[in-house]
Parts: sequence; structure tokens; C-alpha cells
Amino acid sequence: MRPPVCLQAIAFLILQGCCGSDPEYFDELVRDDHDGTIEGPVVQQIRDAHPSDVDRCDAACEQLVDDTEEAGGEVISCYASAFSGVDPWDPSNTRVTISCTTERTERVAMAPTCGRRPRGHRTPTAAIATKDDWFAQVAHLERASVVAFEQLAAALTEHDAPPTLVARCLAAAADEVAHTRMIESLARREGTRVPPVVTDAPRTSLFATALHNATEGCVNEAFAAILAGHQARIAPSNLRGTFARIATDECGHGQLGWDVHAWIIEQLTPRERTAVDAALRHALAQLPRLAAQQAAQTPADLGWPTPTRATAMAQRFVAMVASA
Repeated sequence: MRPPVCLQAIAFLILQGCCGSDPEYFDELVRDDHDGTIEGPVVQQIRDAHPSDVDRCDAACEQLVDDTEEAGGEVISCYASAFSGVDPWDPSNTRVTISCTTERTERVAMAPTCGRRPRGHRTPTAAIATKDDWFAQVAHLERASVVAFEQLAAALTEHDAPPTLVARCLAAAADEVAHTRMIESLARREGTRVPPVVTDAPRTSLFATALHNATEGCVNEAFAAILAGHQARIAPSNLRGTFARIATDECGHGQLGWDVHAWIIEQLTPRERTAVDAALRHALAQLPRLAAQQAAQTPADLGWPTPTRATAMAQRFVAMVASA
């Protein structure tokens, strides 16, 4: 098993050195998993139209997405199999099972980096213009994190992960319930409505769980802990206790993401590992830009770093993760 990143040490070193016109939306690279079956004349048409098995699988994936009306995009991985055990593209076979992943760019609203979002999460589209908006969005994201850890616990249980990892996920969900209550009380004090959490039903394949955890756990949750640590030091005195509690918990949650990553990566095929590593590298590469944009849109007096400092913190985080 790969040794996990030590987030506490990284956070300590980054925070030791701490203390606009940016767009309201950004383009996020989204990966979707698809599973299903194509059969009959469609199999024959795909087999005749494409000379290689790779192209056939990609075409079948696109057909599957069209048939189920799910989000499309470019096919980045695809597996084809037959119920009978024969070559799925053999002329005698009329039924092919497809498991594939597509990649697409989605225009999403800018929101604070406040931890792990659940699979299938629908980000509220309202922009953050005031402190009221900020508290409402953060309370929403804390609610969403409860769902995210419950999803992760269920997925890990389904795939026989170590019980200690499952128990830590459930404990993290309980932490997020407490965070939600704290931030919701601040939002209510400001007279704002917290958007409800809306998610699509998630798939629970081990590969899909690994992809999601790499982005939401290893990057978003981990860096959120560092931002909360900054707030605990810089925010107005009446908010520091809240952010200090959140920072401590989020550091543990971010570490959980890396510990899950260390276990789950060993359970995957070489091709799946490559895809997860690519997703992790992409999320890390995007982090400095997103951190600057979020900092530019966060109201004053909440303890967030300036866009310049947020960029520097994210860059250092990326560098320290890469060298761990």
C-alpha cells in the first residue's frame, strides 16, 4: 500500500507562512461513469461501422449515453464484455455490456471551497455578493458534506474496505452535522436562506469512488482544512472559535481522503490507476486558479486570504503533495 500524504504536517508548514473582476463561474472538468447493455441490430451496426474494438467500444458508450439521456462528453475509458464469455464483438454475439467513463466541461457557479461534495451534487447557481450569501453557501456545502461522507461509507462497505475507514467516514459525517448547525446559525443570524442539497443517485463502482475521492477528498477537502486554519487565525474574534473547530475536523477529513486513496488505488487495475492519477493531477493543477477566484469573491472580514496569498498557498500545497 502506498504511504498516504501527511496533511497535518503540510497544513502546519503552509499556515506558518500565512498570517475584483474575477468571473462568477468557471469551467470544471467532470467525469461521468456509464454502465449498460446494447443489443440486437445496434451491435451489428457498430461492429460494421468501426474497424477496431477500441472504436467499437467508444461508439457503444456514446450510444449508451444517448439512450439513457445522461450527460455526454468525450469517452476516456471503455470496457466491453459479453454474457456468454466470447469476444463481445464476435459476429455471433448480439448483446454487449459496456462500462465506460466520459469527460466533459461543465460551467458551474463559483462557491467556497468548504470540503467534500457528494457524488452527483448540484451546485447552487447564485453568485456570492455579500457576507449573507457566503454563510448561506457554506452552510449548504456543510450539509452536502454530510451526504458525501455517508455515500463514501456506503461505497467502502460495499467493496469490503477496512472497517476503520468506514468508521472514520461515519464519524466525519457526524462532524459535518455539527459544522452545518454552526454555520446555519450564522446564516440565520444574517437572515439568509440556505439552499437545499440536491444530488443525483450515485453509482458505487470502486473506480468511480476512487475518482471522486481523489478530487473531493485529496484536494478539495484537504485544502479546505488549510483555508479554515487561515480563517481561525485571521477572522474577527467572534468567528475564530467556529473556524478553529472546523479547521481541526477538516484536517482529519482531508487526511481520511488521502488514507482512502492509499487503500483504494491498490484495488484498481493499472488502467484505472492511471485514470485516477490523472484526475488527481488535474484537480491539483486547477487549484491555484480556483483558490484565487474564490478568494476574490469572498467578502471581507471572514478571514480568507487575498487572491495573491490564496494562489501562493494553493501552489505550495500542490508542490508539497507532489513531493510527499
